[in-house]
Amino acid sequence: MSAAIPASCQHAAGTLKKGVLPGLTDMTGFAGVVDGSGHFFVSPVVTELTGDGMAELAGVLYCSAGGVGWPNLIVVYGSGPKLLGSYDLAEVAKAEHAVVKSMTAEKGNLRLDWDTYDGAGSNTKSFSGLLHWDGTRFVLQGAKLAGPPGLTAVDPTTFQTVPGTPSFDFDSPSHNIHCGISDSTNPANTLFGCAIDKYTYKDPPDTTGCSSYIHYGGGFSSTFTGPVKVLCRGGAMFAGESKPVSVLSYGSSVSYKNVTCESAPSGMTCRNTTSGSRFFITRDRFSMTP
Repeated sequence: MSAAIPASCQHAAGTLKKGVLPGLTDMTGFAGVVDGSGHFFVSPVVTELTGDGMAELAGVLYCSAGGVGWPNLIVVYGSGPKLLGSYDLAEVAKAEHAVVKSMTAEKGNLRLDWDTYDGAGSNTKSFSGLLHWDGTRFVLQGAKLAGPPGLTAVDPTTFQTVPGTPSFDFDSPSHNIHCGISDSTNPANTLFGCAIDKYTYKDPPDTTGCSSYIHYGGGFSSTFTGPVKVLCRGGAMFAGESKPVSVLSYGSSVSYKNVTCESAPSGMTCRNTTSGSRFFITRDRFSMTP
């Protein structure tokens, strides 16, 4: 395949020769579009994507700046082949690698499934989404972080503390962890998080001065668009802290908009499926990705 590619992995935009950007060495890296021979990961897809009645070719641009591969890009070509546009999967979530697992045509769009990870395979996450032509460029719609396999999804209305309101509260089966998801017309007032009653782990350092005037620690929270933070509060934040609420059983998950919480014997995990920020909490340990 001989075609133009955009700038990628610190390489300037250029033209492929037999599917590979020429002039690169093992020290400087590589860039190439899958040719279907099995040399790269996923074969191209030929389908109509731009609404002009003509089929386009979508392929995976795999590249590095020397050493291991960087996040994949999706490149789309019209006749010629002419480069119509591209999408860098690094825009979805912060990770050292983003590798496409599958790419299929779906009603004028391109269905993508890919994994992100750091280093040699740590912090692996699986995503899916639709690559869509908006008339001027390719954008990713409905990007979603997949939960672990085998979870039973529970309707969030099961946990409505006030019927008809977008506020959902639930406990872990031990009732030691109290969680909630609350929506608002003001993005700054949206909330998801968990508080824990009894725990033995050491809270992260208080860098905000919260502990000098109200309670710091014992859980985590975030808005639907912000980073995960350690709880800083003057009183109870979740209904389960003061009254009985329904339980999110082990092996179950609840999702509302871009928030998913998962209950397991090991603890409770809540994540923002758009940004990838998350926290895990249990009696003796925690982890968080702001």
